[in-house]
This record gives sequence, C-alpha cells and structure tokens, in this order.
Amino acid sequence: MSRIVEKERIKQFRTDRALLPYDDIVIAQRMKVDRSNYSKAVNKGPITNSFLTKFYLAFGKELDEKVEAKSTSEKKELLKRFDQLEQHVLHLLEVNNMLMEKVNQLSTELGSLIEKKLEEIKHFRSQKAVISPTIMLRPPISARVLVPARHMRAKRRALKEFGENLRKYRVERGLSLRELSETCGIDNSKIGKIEKGLINITLTTVLQLAVALEVPPVSLLDSWS
Repeated sequence: MSRIVEKERIKQFRTDRALLPYDDIVIAQRMKVDRSNYSKAVNKGPITNSFLTKFYLAFGKELDEKVEAKSTSEKKELLKRFDQLEQHVLHLLEVNNMLMEKVNQLSTELGSLIEKKLEEIKHFRSQKAVISPTIMLRPPISARVLVPARHMRAKRRALKEFGENLRKYRVERGLSLRELSETCGIDNSKIGKIEKGLINITLTTVLQLAVALEVPPVSLLDSWS
C-alpha cells in the first residue's frame, strides 16, 4: 500500500509542478529547501508529507487559481462546442423540412400525372367500347393476334424511353449506378435493367428515382405523354 501511495504522491506533485511557470531553482528557494534535497526527492523519492506540505504552503494559492482558470477555460470550450452542435442540429432540421417539402411536391406532381394517365386510359377504353353495329363483334384471328403484339411493342418502347431518361439524368448529375442505388435504396443491378428497359417499374420506383435525382417524376415519364 505504501508504494501505491508513494506513486500517487509523485504523480500529483509532478502534475501540480507542471502548472507552475518556474524552474526547479525558484521552486526550491520558495519552498525553503536545499536544492540537492529537492532534486533527490523529485527524481528519486521519497516525497514525504513534510516535503508536500512545504510545496503547497509555497504554491497552494497559486495552484488553486490556475486550476480554477483551467476549469473555467474548459467550461467555456465545452459551451462553445455545445453551441456549435446546437447550430448543426438546427441546420439538419431545416434541411429535413426542405426535403419533406420537396417530397410532398413530387408526390403531388406524381398524383396529378397518374390522374391524367388514368383519364387517358378511361377515354381510350370508352372509345374502344363504341362499336358500329355493322362490324363483327368477334374480330378475325389475325386481328386478335396482332393487338397483343402492338401492345407489347408499345410497352417495350415506353420502358426503353423511360430508361433512357433515367440514364440521361443520372449521367448529368455525375452519379454511378452504385451511388444512385445508395441514394434511392434500389439495387444497382435493378437500376441497370431499368435503364435498358428490361423490367417493369412501379409508381413507387418512379418516385424513389425522381427524389434521388432531384427531378419531377414527369421528367422521367416525359416520353409517355
């Protein structure tokens, strides 16, 4: 136990001595101890209670002032960092609000586009429902075969044009497939297939890609209108 106490004494003494702007000669003089005895105690030990008593009688008040000044400085630095952190949090909240407004705007635009497309589909179907009495209700086999083929070609063309628009905006923004994937949460291999027009897309996918590229959804669907 005495060795542990001795080590703690030496550690505390050296810590406090480092706060003083004096060399060993001045410290020994103010403690009123012999220089050689001072050096022996500091470098080899032991540091006795009597030695510490003389040291703190000579420099106790000065050490208290320096410790208090250091504590005050640390508090000021801590408050400064807290203010910086608070400003950073406020900035993040502001950015979050801006993003939410952008998402709401894009959602509104997408909803309008969907309503427009649904009206066009409804109109198209109503036009097909008007059949002249003189026309056969059941078309010939050749016509029934060609209708799905035309629809498939139109679907492939629409998907290809969407993919070309997607790739154009991605390249303009200097994004790789992986970077766009990390931004929108869609697998990069799937984005690659979408750009090539190889797979179907959902409205959710259109919105995710539009938000990630910071463009209105209608820009990606522009060729469909």
